[in-house]
Amino acid sequence: MQYSNANVNPVEKQRLREAINQEVNRFLEAGGSITVLETRGPGDHDYRVAAWQEGDAVDEILE
Repeated sequence: MQYSNANVNPVEKQRLREAINQEVNRFLEAGGSITVLETRGPGDHDYRVAAWQEGDAVDEILE
């Protein structure tokens, strides 16, 4: 499924990223952990992704 970026509000997108980052940090600080599972789709290319490290910003991971 592909989405068009034509209707993306950059201010709202940044607000959502910051809210997600805060919630993830709160979860990790409370002792939670995140396991990253990678699945490959038909159009995916080979690549490696580092596991989430405490303090990583959501922006860095999503970009």
